[in-house]
Amino acid sequence: ALRQSELSWACRNYRNVIVAVRDASIELCIPGCVRAKSCCLPGEVCNADLSVLRPSLLLGLSISIGSAAVENAEQAVPLPTPVFDGGVSIEHALAARRTIRRFSGTPLRLAELGQLLWAAQGVTHKAGYRTAPSAGALYPLELFVIAGNVDELTPGIYRYRPARHDITRHIPGDQRGRIALAALQQDWIAEAPAILVLTSVRVRTSTKYGLRSDRYIAMEAGHAAQNVYLQCIGLGIATALVGAFDDDVVRDVLDLGRGFTPLAIMPLGHVRRD
Repeated sequence: ALRQSELSWACRNYRNVIVAVRDASIELCIPGCVRAKSCCLPGEVCNADLSVLRPSLLLGLSISIGSAAVENAEQAVPLPTPVFDGGVSIEHALAARRTIRRFSGTPLRLAELGQLLWAAQGVTHKAGYRTAPSAGALYPLELFVIAGNVDELTPGIYRYRPARHDITRHIPGDQRGRIALAALQQDWIAEAPAILVLTSVRVRTSTKYGLRSDRYIAMEAGHAAQNVYLQCIGLGIATALVGAFDDDVVRDVLDLGRGFTPLAIMPLGHVRRD
């Protein structure tokens, strides 16, 4: 059986949803709802209606969580508070936006990384609304950061949690080379201090919008990516939107189930001045 602290983490309620948990092979969204390598991560909020659950059933849930999952869930890294007025006008950011694939060896600061993540999916309203619009406010996007040269951050793959404005370590170690290989051997990607990977959990949107969900998710990913581009101008950071990659290999690098769809890769770093 789970310890109380683990049960609180695994079965935390948020409105009408339950947090899913994962061991080495399965994800449990609610008792009786098991998805093999589907849409959930440790700490993942899944679209499950708790009204069907009796409190005794929820409290009696006894499952096995892999030690790595529990360890990662406890390794949250708080991000600095976002800046809401950086002094660069939106007009200037729009005019200066460019795709840049040259990165210096200067580390990315944790505050810069946090600002970019907030720009992509940060929470901006007490109701949970975010910086990028989402069909039905369902927010299917999940952001992962492959960190290799970020001040105050151990190399590894991290997941952004918008509601808490923090990141949790998902996989240890510098994985930039692996994601560059997944992106059809575009070696320049591995030169970036950090790499943002946008993914989606389709079921969050498709349960309401059906076949149109793919269109809505693509729109949302575009909104988030443009936000990152414009925030990069404000920070003096370079980025590029990469869409050429092997979906299955990216899933493997990020250790994600097939319920996740990789959408875009955005390397992040200071510009190399040749």
